[in-house]
Amino acid sequence: MEAFDVAESHADARLLKRSFQKMQVADRSRKDVAVASEEVAISTWGVPGPRTAPWCVKYLRKNSGGQAHHRTWRMHYGLSEDDWGVSEHSMLSKALDRFAEVDGYDLANSGGDEILLRRAQLIEYSRSEKAPAG
Repeated sequence: MEAFDVAESHADARLLKRSFQKMQVADRSRKDVAVASEEVAISTWGVPGPRTAPWCVKYLRKNSGGQAHHRTWRMHYGLSEDDWGVSEHSMLSKALDRFAEVDGYDLANSGGDEILLRRAQLIEYSRSEKAPAG
């Protein structure tokens, strides 16, 4: 574990630096994640279209993370857990928080996280005033 933290993780833009808290638990606070996350040009990105994850990460910094944003989004539109897309949005929010805080992924530079963030954005858009009436 220590060798991984010292060597490979510092050379990979998709991973955030790992630090151990007093209890010897490898985790990151939302503040640490927000400060450390920074877009890096990746030539082998492999996800078509413009990168939206860096913008999403900056937005989530202001809103205390994915799960807090999910609760705010649900309240704003008066949605229940039974409404279309709400449980999926909740799961995406939880997963993205865990990827950043526990697994150490830099959401702004991970292709998989980009895809998850785009799905969450699509669900939010479908509930917004901008979405076409259906």
